[in-house]
Amino acid sequence: FPGFKDYKKINRTILKVKNKWESFTRVSLDLNFIKKSQTIIFLIFGKEKANTLKNILYGEYDPLQFPAQYIIKDREIRKYIYADKYAAEYI
Repeated sequence: FPGFKDYKKINRTILKVKNKWESFTRVSLDLNFIKKSQTIIFLIFGKEKANTLKNILYGEYDPLQFPAQYIIKDREIRKYIYADKYAAEYI
């Protein structure tokens, strides 16, 4: 998740993540585990996510802010992006 600096120090496959500004906890897979995949599918929906997708694909490389850049820039992983009409204009 954005701003999570210690992702390389984690030795667990499943992570519990809590953002300060949200009242709920998320469950995620460790980035190193995700990168072992042959194929990754991104589902992008909503105007807010459309701008994030634009930054991930065309913005400055800043994986601390946009962790998906670690995956998008990895040439060994096959990637598919499914987007709604708002995000589709950036694909």
